[in-house]
Amino acid sequence: MTGGTGALGGHVARWLAGAGVENIVLVSRRGLAAPGVLGLVAELEGLGAVVRVVGCDVGVRDQVVGLLEGIADLRVVVHAAGVLDDGVLESLSAGRVGEVWRVKVGGALYLDELTRDRDLDAFVLFSSAAGTVGSAGQGSYAAANAALDGLAWRRRAEGLVATSVAWGAWADSGMGAAQRQLPGMPPELAVAALQQSLVEDETALMIADVEWSSFGSRFTAVRPSPLLSELLPLATTPMEPVEELATRLRDMSRLERDRAVLELVRAQVAAVLGHAKPASVDPSRTFQEVGFDSLTAVELRNRLATATGVPFPASVIFDYPTPAALADHVRTRFVPDEGEGEGEDGAGGGTTSVLAELTRLEAALSDLSPTDMAGAEVAAKIKSLLSHWGAATNSDIEVDSATDEEMFDLLGKEFGIS
Repeated sequence: MTGGTGALGGHVARWLAGAGVENIVLVSRRGLAAPGVLGLVAELEGLGAVVRVVGCDVGVRDQVVGLLEGIADLRVVVHAAGVLDDGVLESLSAGRVGEVWRVKVGGALYLDELTRDRDLDAFVLFSSAAGTVGSAGQGSYAAANAALDGLAWRRRAEGLVATSVAWGAWADSGMGAAQRQLPGMPPELAVAALQQSLVEDETALMIADVEWSSFGSRFTAVRPSPLLSELLPLATTPMEPVEELATRLRDMSRLERDRAVLELVRAQVAAVLGHAKPASVDPSRTFQEVGFDSLTAVELRNRLATATGVPFPASVIFDYPTPAALADHVRTRFVPDEGEGEGEDGAGGGTTSVLAELTRLEAALSDLSPTDMAGAEVAAKIKSLLSHWGAATNSDIEVDSATDEEMFDLLGKEFGIS
């Protein structure tokens, strides 16, 4: 019996049929209405298996009772069902956590309770790497999967079969938002690893494709991990202590300090995105353009808070949408110049710096066309502003006839933005 008829459950069912299992029961909440299930049934029958599809919510005990009553000779249970509801810890409610646990943990507990009188060959729980190493923004999901690992150990202690597999990402399936930092495994290799774990009678293990030098450092840079520290290369470089970094920055000129903080931000952005070098991060490209979402935003926020000792809101990259704008905000909060006091919002004097505002303006302008009415009005205002700065400098640009490109070039020269 396999729980879940999605891509991941389908791979497991094919493996079971290929291994000679004659009778397979596919279980999901939607039963025959689940997408792709009819094609999967035809494929399994082509491999010689007799297949039944049952609609059952394993998070409801009465439905699990009815399911098991209809399976006389149950030998293998594979619990692959689950619900994913990502969110940072402060956004989670009891209801959101409860639904994740109801299906993932509740279903496992009902299957454990109601199959204890069966002579099972295997009781397999599909856990997640999120429960083993943690994952930003997945507190409820990580905890639920860790609970499955604990259930496997309890069954073993009571003399029952159990194997809990903490999966990394599968190439074409899985709920792997937690495993976004891990390469997707080819399904055939993942299934082969599952088969080996059952042959070797493992209780709890993690199966994932991991590049430790990049993956591990991303976790240990923010918080210590006794588990990962044993697996990481000795060359992994920890973050510079906050006080040492602050002292070093204060000893720099303003220009040097701005550059150093920008490099700090670029290094953290590169780490979150999995880039080998900070130089690959364009300071002027928006975070949204390069693929940031709410979870990677939290990870970047956490890394910056660890590096500087300054708390930032989870929305910081949406308030300062490019590395250049974010770096200016970080510098203002971390090593403010004289006169840059703390306002109510934590920024200098309660206002955003001119550089950050100009960078945000540049990002906003990218969505406007100078040929439409709104764009023409904005262009006129910029030309008016630049006429003041052009008169105060030796600029060779004629502001009234300047192109958009020339105006941004002048802004860059005057304010130091790229």
